[in-house]
Amino acid sequence: MEEKIEQISNQEISTTINDDQNNVLTLEVLCIIKQSQLQHGLKHGDYQRYRQYCAKRLRRIRKALGFVQSVGSKNRTIYQPKPVTPQIAFNDDKIQNSKNAHKYLYIPLICAERSWAYAMQCKQEASTETRRKFHMIRRLRKAVYWSSRLRDLCNDENSRCDARTKLETCAYADYLKGLYHFELDQWQQASDLLNSAKNIYEQLYKVLKDEEKMSWYKQRIDEIKPTLRYCAFNIGEQKIGAKELIKEIKNDQTLSNKIDQLISQTSEKQPDSFDIEWLGKTMFIKHDKILEFLEQLKDPNNDWNQLNCFEQMIFDCRDCLQLLRDNNLDKSSQYFYLTYLRLDLIIKRNRLLITTLQNPSDLLRQYEAIIGCYNEIKSMNLSQSFTDTFLVEKFLAEIDAEIIAYKAYRCYYIAHVAKENWKESIAMLNRSTYYCQQSIESEYISKETKQEIQKLLNKANTETFQIYGENISKDTTEQLATTPQSPILGDKPLIERLDTFIDDPELLNGNLSFVKFPSEYRAIPAKPLFFDLALNHIKFPNLDEEINANKAQQQGGQQAGLTGMVKGWLGGWRK
Repeated sequence: MEEKIEQISNQEISTTINDDQNNVLTLEVLCIIKQSQLQHGLKHGDYQRYRQYCAKRLRRIRKALGFVQSVGSKNRTIYQPKPVTPQIAFNDDKIQNSKNAHKYLYIPLICAERSWAYAMQCKQEASTETRRKFHMIRRLRKAVYWSSRLRDLCNDENSRCDARTKLETCAYADYLKGLYHFELDQWQQASDLLNSAKNIYEQLYKVLKDEEKMSWYKQRIDEIKPTLRYCAFNIGEQKIGAKELIKEIKNDQTLSNKIDQLISQTSEKQPDSFDIEWLGKTMFIKHDKILEFLEQLKDPNNDWNQLNCFEQMIFDCRDCLQLLRDNNLDKSSQYFYLTYLRLDLIIKRNRLLITTLQNPSDLLRQYEAIIGCYNEIKSMNLSQSFTDTFLVEKFLAEIDAEIIAYKAYRCYYIAHVAKENWKESIAMLNRSTYYCQQSIESEYISKETKQEIQKLLNKANTETFQIYGENISKDTTEQLATTPQSPILGDKPLIERLDTFIDDPELLNGNLSFVKFPSEYRAIPAKPLFFDLALNHIKFPNLDEEINANKAQQQGGQQAGLTGMVKGWLGGWRK
């Protein structure tokens, strides 16, 4: 860029746009657009008037060049795009020596200005119509497109533009693209592009000699500076105070919509926002209420041996979570972090309560609440906001280990509650020892916790054998007391009374009968056989009379049929 600036300093800077002798084009981009803006509405902030002027001027230029994008008659025209290419703008023989050659470069320039003016108009209307902001972004994107086309056209290999024109088009394209990223809150990209544009304008300002043009370049540089400082403030590269920033940019039109947002987040005594790293992600806390809660949480003067301290912290954490929900941040990393803090405080409070309780049923209730809190932590969708899968999986593994440890305590106290049914109590103690062994083998459990789990395991094993010894002998004596020793049972063989214990004195004499021998016979069902024995004893009736009667009737019917037929033949003669 410095080589190009040196070339500009050696050239004669004048208002001439075309040099016929050398066929070199000079397009003073900033001077052209500043004159047009001041003369057609922007002196009073009327962007709609300036946009209409750009549309009319663009049509006049295309019509003068015979470069209209329509084909057909007046009544029926068809749109046919005609982009400006280097071959058309610089290598056409008809316009090579013409004074109107630079007008081809005006087409993308005015298209960019028209889109920019429409974007600024939408920005003014966005205060009452929020949807206009999206239209503004689209029009700015269109302005960036046309400015990039102008830059590529002037910096082409076949271009006849001088070094100044090439630099100005680069600065113009970077400026519009920087504003586009600025509106999208992409601070780093906007800062880089605006810095590039500012450097070019500063170098051009140094080589100019016309005071009027120098004022325009100076004005553009002054417009870019507060925008750069705002970007630096959001990026955090410089220690810029909010008051200084507001004083410098409060009269700037480009940042008018950003100042209100900045003032709402700051106050006269703004607490310094600090960052918190959790699960590999750094979170910047800016809400005053959340900052106060986190500072209070880290206060060394907190008495964590008092339940009131935990209750107050849990209440404040709920308020912070409600604040994030009101701002539609219930899926943010800060929300997950505060949810974890709230549940962790509840777990610590329940641990403190456990030290003050002795009733097994009350202790069981606290352990149930602790396991529920851990399950709620585990159900959070951490992978949505935290990209470090290794740390997330490690954290969830630690939660699983804690759940298993507290399940051991829960099963142990369930066994105490269910002492009336000693078999269920034994089953729960066995389950507790199983969870204890898993916790001791886990690598995510601390040494102190493992020592406590080992003590619990020893208690569970000791109580298991105690319950076995007490209840087995008790059940035996109760069964003997309730079961009468009748002599009838003593006469039965041993195989028939295995479920009943009888103190049989014959057991020592060797006269005890185990089974009956020989075995008794028992009836079994056999397969039935059927014989037709009734047929020989049945006497059937005589049916000869009925058979003869039927034959006589059949013969009488045949005779009557022949007689009738003969009468029918002879009856007609009688008539």
